[in-house]
Order: sequence, then C-alpha cells, then structure tokens
Amino acid sequence: MRCMIRYLSLSLLIAGGAAAQTALTWQQVEDKFRAANPNLRAGLLNIQESKAAEITAFLRPNPNITGLLDQIQPFNGNPYRPFGFALPLVSFDYLHERQHKRELRLESAQKGTAIAESQQQDLERSLLFSPAHRLCADAAGQGPAGQCQGEHGLFR
Repeated sequence: MRCMIRYLSLSLLIAGGAAAQTALTWQQVEDKFRAANPNLRAGLLNIQESKAAEITAFLRPNPNITGLLDQIQPFNGNPYRPFGFALPLVSFDYLHERQHKRELRLESAQKGTAIAESQQQDLERSLLFSPAHRLCADAAGQGPAGQCQGEHGLFR
C-alpha cells in the first residue's frame, strides 16, 4: 500500500510539471505558423523566382561573333604549306527585336509577379484565418456558422 502511494504521488508530481505550459497569443501562433509552414515558404520562393524572371525579361540579347579556320594541313608534303587550303570563316549575328517585344516581355513578367504575390496573399489568408474562424466559433459555442470577436477582431 505504501509503495502504491509513493508511485501515485511521484506520478502526480511528474504530471503536474508537464501540465505547466504557457499560453500563446494569436500573434505568437501566427508567427510560428508562418515560420513552419512549407506552403508559405514555397510561395515566397515562387515570388522571388518571378522577380528574377522580371530582371531577365528586359535584358538585351548578346551579339555573337564566331571565328573559324578549317582544313589546316599540318602534315603535308613538299613544299610545306599548312595553310594552303585553309578556309577562314568569320560570322557575326545580332538579334534585332521589333515592335517593342522587350517591353512586352517585361510587362508580362511584372504581371506574373503580381499574380504570384496575390496568390501568396490568398494562401496566407486561407491557411491562417479559416482554422482561426473555426476555432473561435467553436470556443464561443456558436458552431461553424457563428460569429466571433476574438482578440484579432477579424470576424464580425
């Protein structure tokens, strides 16, 4: 009996220490959620990628110059003329864009970045506030369709 009382008191002491958890505010929960959610981080990477595409969309194409020396015969007979049948070739090209295509590419990339930012904001709203509304309504005892006026004041 005495041994059972010891085990019971020891388990109550251990359980009492485990139950001492700190309460979190809405801002702390939101910050932890933003830091740990892989979907939000992937959305931020998507925005950065769109901004990088904006930068590269307005770049001019590089001109190309090519030099070639073909049909060199280093081991021919008498007289020694290694460049006797050589065919030199020099080529230069440059892509000239017409009808303001660079500006159109830039405008398209900027619109793509705006869409990516809008999608990220929608994702944040749906991930953060849909569960908050359900939790708040359930805590108020009003069910899923109820209204909540919590400390974040978003649902009125």
